[in-house]
Amino acid sequence: MAFSIFKVQGSLSQKDRAIFEKTRALSHQDCKKSMPLVSISLHRIFLWALFGALSVSALTVHPRAGSTAFSDLLSTSFDARSYALGDASVALPGDLQTIPSNPAALGFMTKPSVAFGYVPILADLKGTFGSFGVPLALLKKETKGVSALTIHYLSFGTLDGVDENNLPTGETWGQSSLRGSATYGIIVSQGFAIGASVNALYGRISNESSVTSAKALTIDGGAQYRTSDTRFIAGLSLLNAGFLLSDYYAAGLKPSLPLTATIGLSVVPGFSPNLRFAADLVKSSDAYLQIRTGLEISIADQLIALRIGLNFDTQDIAEGLNNLSGSPNESYAKSNYSLVTPGLGVKTSINNHPLRLDAALQTRVAGFDPGFLLSASIGL
Repeated sequence: MAFSIFKVQGSLSQKDRAIFEKTRALSHQDCKKSMPLVSISLHRIFLWALFGALSVSALTVHPRAGSTAFSDLLSTSFDARSYALGDASVALPGDLQTIPSNPAALGFMTKPSVAFGYVPILADLKGTFGSFGVPLALLKKETKGVSALTIHYLSFGTLDGVDENNLPTGETWGQSSLRGSATYGIIVSQGFAIGASVNALYGRISNESSVTSAKALTIDGGAQYRTSDTRFIAGLSLLNAGFLLSDYYAAGLKPSLPLTATIGLSVVPGFSPNLRFAADLVKSSDAYLQIRTGLEISIADQLIALRIGLNFDTQDIAEGLNNLSGSPNESYAKSNYSLVTPGLGVKTSINNHPLRLDAALQTRVAGFDPGFLLSASIGL
């Protein structure tokens, strides 16, 4: 059975190209084992393998890594502040940017706001988001809660088709994923809020003559408690609960969605109001238990925030202990692509409208060139 895989157009460094070619070879072998999938699903398998296995070691990631639908879109961090804190964001004093990790944080928003961001990932892989939220009492008195609309978009750029012998097929493909979300958050008692998002997901793979798509509906839910001074915040969330309406796979071979549960806290210690420590425990159906930690240091009268995060999982710990015991696993590579995540933020105002600008450095353990993730929010 003939089938095609892709190669990415665009400039890659020599080191990145070597890693990319190794990933493609592994994906090519996996595709052969996946028969009898329809041809287009093999493209999808390859793209998942490239995006979800930037560490290129297919032997050491979670057994279900890349097997869940929309894992590319749902695993991408679009908020620079959260990313710089190791993605420990379920208990941050958040705003629109934290909706994907905990929609309950929206309930504490007191002013209309807009947020947007840009995420360069690798070569032509890039993402962007935009969000608008408003306290409902501003639209109609006595109405409680805050609502928001958000769009997240991920593009894989242009891809050239090649056959199993790495020969061009003459086809040019494009692939993208989109998530539209409607979110509602409300404070139900002093310092305690709950929230939920209804998400419509759409994925598309196309060339000059054909289009295939995937669709899904999901619900995210969360809760957050914070003290009146926000020095202590605790949060939890359950994300991606839903079902596929259609997918790229042949009948009977549909993957599941990556159901994800998170619990976490953030604390401002009593000895310093300029520090905030955040930590999350995250378990997804397609990944090992993740430990996400971050530290934020505010300086210059809290106008500037310096951030550093550490993101790892239980498999990373096990392999680290193997190294200490003198029996390292030579094939091991970190299963998620970032370990240390530095960043910074700036708070200011324009005509009495609060403005926050955030940036994070995307460091990747597999040797890919780093990039910057950017996001911003503006109070209206």
